[in-house]
Amino acid sequence: MGYNLKPLDLQGAIGLEQLLKVDDICRLRRQHKNLIESWLVAHIGLTPVSTVEGADPSWFGVPVVCRDQNEKEMLVDHFESHNIQTRNYFGGNILLHPAYRHLADYKKYPQANKTLDLVFFLGCNPGYTPQVLDYIKTVIEKW
Repeated sequence: MGYNLKPLDLQGAIGLEQLLKVDDICRLRRQHKNLIESWLVAHIGLTPVSTVEGADPSWFGVPVVCRDQNEKEMLVDHFESHNIQTRNYFGGNILLHPAYRHLADYKKYPQANKTLDLVFFLGCNPGYTPQVLDYIKTVIEKW
């Protein structure tokens, strides 16, 4: 079920080159995630996401957990209207995906459905410059 994706030789070559920089990439992703998250906590009052003890994730994005669906929609609109891209939480209830609908009734998993209503991501790219980070902070402060 799902996709049959096969990597190309070119993708392998790029991946090998990226592995030479993986420590810096992961460090910057964690640094940017923590910085953006601290602004969300300080200026919007959102609760940060915790990690499992001993885990050291390399964040692709900053998870933003909203108090209700209206707040999520308003925050997404706020960021998008200031040219800061957001991504909807793409996990949630896998039973909503066409390839898995036949397995069970998605309505029997209210917590999984709730995450789709309340969570989105802001990026924490390792290539963010101080100017980009300042802009993100300014947009958060405008909330």
